[in-house]
Amino acid sequence: MRKKRTRGTSTTTAQEKVTVTAQKEVMNAPAEEKKETAPVKEPEAEIKETVKEPAKTRIGNVKLEIFETNVTLKDVEKAVKKDAADRNLAGKIDIYLNAEKRAAYYTVDGIGSEEYKVELNNI
Repeated sequence: MRKKRTRGTSTTTAQEKVTVTAQKEVMNAPAEEKKETAPVKEPEAEIKETVKEPAKTRIGNVKLEIFETNVTLKDVEKAVKKDAADRNLAGKIDIYLNAEKRAAYYTVDGIGSEEYKVELNNI
């Protein structure tokens, strides 16, 4: 008896056929069924609230106009610090302005003297 020859047939096992069939089903499955992962959430638009901060108030210079004398407080502070340094005084300085005498008196650590003064006309 002669064997009948058939074209294009191959010898495959039943397991290989099942595997190939399963792979084809997976490949042809709709995209929704292929992946069973949680849907990716779109990033929510960030909501930014515009909070108006109160305007910062700054003081520029405080000017004293006393009997034709015009000085700023910063200039008085610098002059007093310089005078105290010239006298070798160090510590907490308190300044007292006397309009009648046109002078800035100061104390160092609560100790004062008639000599501890700066003439406002000389600043």
